[in-house]
Amino acid sequence: MAFNGKSNLNSYDDNNHDQFFEIDEVSEFDTASFNDDFINSFDRQDMNNKTKHQIIIEACMKGNLEIIEEFLECGHGVNEFLLTGWSLLLYAASYAQSHIVQFLLNSRADPNLHQDGYTPLMALCSSTRGTPLKRITCLTYLIEADAYVNAANKLKETPLMLACKMQEIDFIEELLQYVDNINFADSEQCTALFYAASVNRYDVVELLIEKGADINWINYRGLMAYDIAQIKGFEDLLPLLNVNHDEEEQEKLQTNCVSCWTDMFSPGNDMDMEVIDNDVLSILYGMGLESYKNCFKGIDLKRFLRLKEEDLEKLGIDISVHRTKFVDELFRFHKHEWNTNPMTIDESQPFSTFNAIQILGNINKQLTVMSSSVYFSKNYLNSLEELEDTNITHEDKERIENEIKNLQATALRIKDATNRLDNLAKASSPP
Repeated sequence: MAFNGKSNLNSYDDNNHDQFFEIDEVSEFDTASFNDDFINSFDRQDMNNKTKHQIIIEACMKGNLEIIEEFLECGHGVNEFLLTGWSLLLYAASYAQSHIVQFLLNSRADPNLHQDGYTPLMALCSSTRGTPLKRITCLTYLIEADAYVNAANKLKETPLMLACKMQEIDFIEELLQYVDNINFADSEQCTALFYAASVNRYDVVELLIEKGADINWINYRGLMAYDIAQIKGFEDLLPLLNVNHDEEEQEKLQTNCVSCWTDMFSPGNDMDMEVIDNDVLSILYGMGLESYKNCFKGIDLKRFLRLKEEDLEKLGIDISVHRTKFVDELFRFHKHEWNTNPMTIDESQPFSTFNAIQILGNINKQLTVMSSSVYFSKNYLNSLEELEDTNITHEDKERIENEIKNLQATALRIKDATNRLDNLAKASSPP
């Protein structure tokens, strides 16, 4: 195969030709038909370098180990650049010849030797040649040989960016384990998420978001990954990438508010089904999931804090990554220590009936959070029992259960006092 050696940095060939070298023509060498005399002729004076290099390139592409071994035995270096500007390892990785990659690395080939910033790992990530198994095997060999996963070429493209366009999800999952910054941006300020979105890779976009890719990232042209998907008509990607900055919708959204002191003690089942709870809305914004606020209309704080993943699916959150994020963020919420400051009385300040009602209202809200946290903790303990490899001991479980019982007893006493206040509020309400 002959290469013209011209740099092609500004385009990515749809036919998956090598990014840095355009293929002009193919000169086939039937390497399988070479006899021993021909293989041993690498050191002949009458064979020019171009012919030798054509033979060795063909061997790398077709996986002919015998010819490569002979080439090296004749005194050629394993890290020698061929006339095309590429090394043996670059070719072997580009064609996913896993046994050749392994042989070259064992022969001390440099896994980070690059051509103008283009490394063997980038060549592999850009390639769809070979089988998925061969490509992931090559990836394993290169990483074990300390190939630099976070390298960037002249366009600041990384192996991850290239893989997000070309490779299977298993390959990308393996690669991500070694990526330092999932939001690293290229010379156009596009991250790996942009690369996946630009070719409609739903599974890859979902994976990147799950691993922390920033959907709010804006490139040099002022576009987000959402905009790229929208421009290209990739409708399925839009819910994944939507950050929902619709101000008109925000203005139309109705939230509950405390207009009377009795509202502080109203049960959640009195909520209007077209209204979203203020506390629920605040937590959703803290989770970064405010785009789903319409799914939580009519749901009070108590029910919201007890939601499980299967409940979320019924509410209309059909993207698994977002459901997982919700549950993780809810777990973090329940791990926070309860704040008693809103229930503290400053004896140096005047204290009125209004102040007392305000504190009791805060106690009522704290009670809602506490009871929900207890409920959440019990469910979490039950889920741990189903796991065979859990690290929780019997003593730990017994201690936690005792603490939960004490909390429940305290909660019942506070609930009794709150019910009396609720009855008082109803009696004081105007007819």
